[in-house]
Amino acid sequence: MERRRAPIHPIGIRILPPPHTYHSEPMKTRLLVVGASLALAAPGLSQAPNDLPVNNSINLAGASGVFEARQAWQDQNGAEWRFEQDFGTGYVRFVYGGHTESLGANLTDNEFADLARVHVGAAYGLMGINPDHLVLDNTLYMPLGMYGSSDKMTVRFRQVVDGVEVEGGSVNALFNMQGGLLSLDTVGLPDALLPASVIPTRAATRAEQFAVLQFTADTGLEALDVQIQGLKVTQEKVGKGRQGTLSWNVRVANQTPGSEPQAFVYSVAATGTARIVQKRNQIHYFDVGGVVSVNATPGVAASTPSNPDVPFPGAYMRVTSPQAGTTFTDSFGNFLFPGVNGPITATFSFEGTYNDVNNVAGGEHSISTTLATGGGNTVLLNPTPDEFTTAQANAFTYINSMRDWTRSVNPGDATSDFLAPSNVNINDGCNAYYDGFSTNYFWAANGCVNTSFSSVIHHEVGHWMNDRYGSFNGGDGFGEGNADVFAMYQSDSPIVGDGFSGPGTNVRNGENTLQFCGDGNPGCYGEVHADGEVLMGALWKVRVRLNTKMGDVVGDLYSDLLFNSWMNAYDDGQINTIIRTHWLTLDDDDGNVGNGSPNMDAIDAGFQDQGFPAFELTYVAIDNVAGPANTLDEAGPYGVQASIQLNVGSALTGADLKYSVNGGPTQTVAMAAASNDRFFATIPGQASPNQVAWWIEASSDIGVNRYPKGSANEGFGIGLSQQFFFDNFETPTDNGWTHQQFATQDDWQREVLAGKAGDAPAAFSGTLCWANDAGNNNYNGEYQPNVDNRLDSPTIDLSGANGARLVYKRWLTVEEAIYDQASIQVNGTKVWTNPLSGNLIDTAWTTHEVDLSAYDGQSINLQWRLESDGGLEFGGWNIDDVSVETLSASPTVGLPSYYGSATSGSTTPLIDTAGEPASIGNADFRVVVKNAPMETLAYIGLGFTQINTPVSGITVLVSPTYLFAGQTDLFGQFSADFPIPNKVGLLGLTGYAQALVFDNAGPFGLTASRGMQITVVP
Repeated sequence: MERRRAPIHPIGIRILPPPHTYHSEPMKTRLLVVGASLALAAPGLSQAPNDLPVNNSINLAGASGVFEARQAWQDQNGAEWRFEQDFGTGYVRFVYGGHTESLGANLTDNEFADLARVHVGAAYGLMGINPDHLVLDNTLYMPLGMYGSSDKMTVRFRQVVDGVEVEGGSVNALFNMQGGLLSLDTVGLPDALLPASVIPTRAATRAEQFAVLQFTADTGLEALDVQIQGLKVTQEKVGKGRQGTLSWNVRVANQTPGSEPQAFVYSVAATGTARIVQKRNQIHYFDVGGVVSVNATPGVAASTPSNPDVPFPGAYMRVTSPQAGTTFTDSFGNFLFPGVNGPITATFSFEGTYNDVNNVAGGEHSISTTLATGGGNTVLLNPTPDEFTTAQANAFTYINSMRDWTRSVNPGDATSDFLAPSNVNINDGCNAYYDGFSTNYFWAANGCVNTSFSSVIHHEVGHWMNDRYGSFNGGDGFGEGNADVFAMYQSDSPIVGDGFSGPGTNVRNGENTLQFCGDGNPGCYGEVHADGEVLMGALWKVRVRLNTKMGDVVGDLYSDLLFNSWMNAYDDGQINTIIRTHWLTLDDDDGNVGNGSPNMDAIDAGFQDQGFPAFELTYVAIDNVAGPANTLDEAGPYGVQASIQLNVGSALTGADLKYSVNGGPTQTVAMAAASNDRFFATIPGQASPNQVAWWIEASSDIGVNRYPKGSANEGFGIGLSQQFFFDNFETPTDNGWTHQQFATQDDWQREVLAGKAGDAPAAFSGTLCWANDAGNNNYNGEYQPNVDNRLDSPTIDLSGANGARLVYKRWLTVEEAIYDQASIQVNGTKVWTNPLSGNLIDTAWTTHEVDLSAYDGQSINLQWRLESDGGLEFGGWNIDDVSVETLSASPTVGLPSYYGSATSGSTTPLIDTAGEPASIGNADFRVVVKNAPMETLAYIGLGFTQINTPVSGITVLVSPTYLFAGQTDLFGQFSADFPIPNKVGLLGLTGYAQALVFDNAGPFGLTASRGMQITVVP
């Protein structure tokens, strides 16, 4: 930490403020900001409505990067807030874990929407989303309080830039019912990645021609159905990142009966060179080959002689009569032609409010019958069912049941209120598919039953619901797995496709054991249906565990409501751990996800059953940590302080400072409580040269947390450091540093950092550092798949070194070493690598030390290497301020001597120089008061005349020329800097110092240290 210098005045006694109270990191000040009071974060953004308060002093856009914006958000709203990064944009995707101040009850839907815009503006530095680009899509009340959580409100926006929609771009805000923000989530594009203009330079007709040619090249088929779907901003994948590209969307299809259907939506660049920006398959098959689970009709089995058809209500059916016109049945199949006398003729068919069933094998089944006056008419649409009529009846019944199930879970959710055409009895076998406009089912063939039955229908309509909710049907298996969840939750069975290929067969089973592939790993089982089993399995096991905890009836109801709320509140489209966190955020009841949620035990365990990592609870929050820096002071003590707060449990049961000296046994010092949530402890003085590592462990009655997280430690050295090499990379040239590629790519750059993909927001010192992809010039900041590259230092001569150490600043984000390896080598020999298990994600510049003593006396080259596999990339290495040094004993010359007697009170104050020699040119010379009461007023008197004068019960031992005033810290210490100029005339100058401390237990409320004599040496 840089020390501020006290001004020196040559005449008179000056009472000066303390330039430096303790050589540790500064405490952060927490400011709790009312949620609706967050100011919009960027100039030109929409202002909040007049009836919502806005505090314009809060402005996160002033942060120079995402990391600073995260710090600002936590400082303003609480340390319990957490962030999930979108590695495709470098910005934050999900802000959650805490809550802002509530505004009050009875907010309207419009007020929630306005409040959401305010928060999106306040989070501009985090997410980069402009509220002016948001169009309200939906507000929905979610009655989660019925099951032990708390009721919530979700607000969903679509991202639209000057009338052009960002495809898949959305922002979701989650609130408690009093207007407290619980989370913000986006799968949109930040301003920085949007196209500069949304005015096309290529006509839609030319894009259509290009798409047709591409379709023929892709399929070898004629384009029979071509539709221009409009202008969009496509989220184009560039490497592992995304950028917005203005595109025409063109759907091209060939769905000839008797042949395999083909349909794609092509996004054709609307500006620049004609190219396909993105291609999306519109055919989502139920499955092709393999054994999967499906629920038959009726119940969960296919239509077979042993499971004969039974009557179901003909709900929402259109009924037409030439005499009476048209009416529709209700959910129970009741119909009424009001004010009409019979007899009349009426026609019934498999079409209605939510249904239009097309029988591909022939004409649609219908029945015309004569109805008498009154309500006693009973009609059975297909009295002699066969395969073809049952297929039509099943499609009609189970498409209706999707709509009814959605409304039963949340009556305010109208997502399934739409006409869903279906085609049944297609001349093919063993499959079904959704094509973006209809669901489609095959007749019995090739050893499979007719695929138009309950769970197959629910699965295919589930694909449609994925699209309608905004999650879409991602290629990593999310679309398939989530469609299975729609089927499983409605049937309350893990089996999808029961009896699909005959008795005892199924298509998929939620009781599968396929394990989660890891965040950003787009499926690891080679096929989307298998990849989707990870998600279907996890959400089925959540349901099972909720049933065990709450009982079958309540567990089913709550599972359904959580699933429906998740589909409304968030727009997940890939199988990542953020899904688990979204579910826990919905289940949370107090606006602090870090302390758990009412049903975390069931929800988190369900995901863990499928290989998802456990959610990390914050039993005890440890922040605002400050500790000692490198020092020459052997006397000590060395203080550590932190804010420690109970988060989960009924009591804070312990707070310990742990430390070890030179890798020796762990020592423990209990931390003492000061005021409020502040705790402190000291490490006793240590001989030099020694290296001390330390960490904090704090516990509640149910769990323990550690600072720093994982296995990392803080540390400091005691003794004189000798540098054999140092480079902070600020010179005009690379200073002999080189880099090379062994495979695929060399992305080492010495540049200003852009702060993308988890990289540092800026160099540790100066402006430049070495990094894997610094993120400039439209690069995304990530290392790429299957790379092997290395940064090499110039040759370093360790002649005369004794106990050499590499000490440098590191900001590293890398996948666990079973996949990606970040290593440090010396002359080609590995001396450090990232952990095998668990991603290494630095969120701040970290001092990293590596023992090089084995190379004492040799010439070495240091090498930072990165090797990656084919999936999931992070920001990689950022390194700065590289030093190779040794630690030797503290100097013994230029140290003080003492005279006179101290005056005691509750303690006996001491005065010291913290081991710094009083030598010519020592800019770090510092005088320290020790062993005083905490947080009391103290003075350091410095002069050039020794005296012995009793005053008010103490003995003054120096005639002060300078008097420095300050307050002692939690360790009873206070210091002031006295830099010694590099002037020969000062050599041999002797000065005297004494500490005076306010202490109620001392005579007249004062105590004093012994006198200290210091003589300036060379």
